Amino acid sequence: MRTSLISLFAILTVVAAHATPPSADDHARAGADALAKKKANVAVVEFVLAFAADSRPERLLGVAQAFEASKQKAAAIELYERVLMTGQGVAATTAQERLVALGAMKPVAPTTLSLTVMPPGAEVFLNGAVVGRAPMGVQTITPGAHRIELKLPGYQAFSQAIQAAAGQQIAMVVTLVPGVSALVTTPPVMAHMGAPPALTPYPLTPAAPSTSSGLAGAWFGAPYSENTARQKRSLTMKLAGVGTQVTGELFLTDTTLLPAHKRAQCAGATELTSTTRFRARYGGSAETGTLYAEAPAISACSCDGHCSAEDSFSLPIRLSTRGTVMAGEDYFFQRYDGGVVPTGVARALDGSAMAGSWTVFVAGVVGRGSATLKGAAGELSGTMTLARSVAIQGWRKNECGGKDTADATFRYKVSGDGETAIDLEFKGDKWETCSCGEGACASAAASAGIDDETAYWTLDGSHIVSSKVLMVRD
Repeated sequence: MRTSLISLFAILTVVAAHATPPSADDHARAGADALAKKKANVAVVEFVLAFAADSRPERLLGVAQAFEASKQKAAAIELYERVLMTGQGVAATTAQERLVALGAMKPVAPTTLSLTVMPPGAEVFLNGAVVGRAPMGVQTITPGAHRIELKLPGYQAFSQAIQAAAGQQIAMVVTLVPGVSALVTTPPVMAHMGAPPALTPYPLTPAAPSTSSGLAGAWFGAPYSENTARQKRSLTMKLAGVGTQVTGELFLTDTTLLPAHKRAQCAGATELTSTTRFRARYGGSAETGTLYAEAPAISACSCDGHCSAEDSFSLPIRLSTRGTVMAGEDYFFQRYDGGVVPTGVARALDGSAMAGSWTVFVAGVVGRGSATLKGAAGELSGTMTLARSVAIQGWRKNECGGKDTADATFRYKVSGDGETAIDLEFKGDKWETCSCGEGACASAAASAGIDDETAYWTLDGSHIVSSKVLMVRD
């Protein structure tokens, strides 16, 4: 059968050179009519002639259907696979359905789209037709090219083309830009719920702090703990205000693997995406304080009735001296200056790019340190010094004139490697200077609680961040 199929397409090549495009529709209609009358052999000839005049995947689909009707299963499967690889829209969907029906392909989840838009309420257009207002639950769409448009009074219109593969589940997160100027077309966050997208550096231009606290503006963030195959988490936040009177909104988006017994209730989806909206406020100084996320409510859910709001939480934070990064105990944030959230928080680590001098801040430690790093791709090493106040043991106080504390400088060896995350091992801690007599600082704990840290190099290339350490490029 394969030989006859190859011969058929060899003939098509010759016929195609002499056929005229206008005859393709005529042959396709004749083929469809023959199939309806169960004249499979006539349908094969007509669809082959249509494909010879117009070699689009849609025409090839007709040939495959005619072969299937004439009981030539192997030839039909081969052609359906070609349509699936080269076609889109209805043609690809039909080919996929027939391959599943013929046992040549396992069933897959429907192609779906969900939208989270900040602020909510925007009118949503799909391929020019109104489909509702954001936020929207899961919408089943056909594989292929689509255009998403968002319109909300007081904000710039948004337009974005997407390409949906068969069985793909796409979640879009879009932040609208205030104003009425030109159309915004920058790519939004698109979480492809199957294989996660590759993380690539984002060309970010940090925005300067607009208030004395440095917190007003737009931020995006992620947890320090690595996102897993079972759960992915991201945050977006907009704050406004002056000084310590800073308030706004925070959105926490979770994508969780659905257990098999719940998938039928969610249109066959394998993952559940939910977004919780919080009222956000900040209290503290221009460098350190607490970010409060309060009054949680579900903002978007990819499967109605299966999402629950997150609990309120508070997050102690340290603001970078550059005003572009916030480091907290559980999450870290980076400022962005566009209307669309970048696709990631951390960039790929490059040891040679990270070479240089850094200022080091450690959570809970009075004072700061400095680090000199060097390395190549996938490698990082160097030294770090940390100045801090240490407690003096009672029997050593006489060496410090009776003082309870001393100012000391400790030295660490830094080593680590990774991709978007790096394990920093602060090995060989040793005190270098001490404000008290010799030996007083040697008896104090020198580790400062940073023996081993997982850190991330932020998109602006100027920070290394972990739950305890904030390093800023000098």
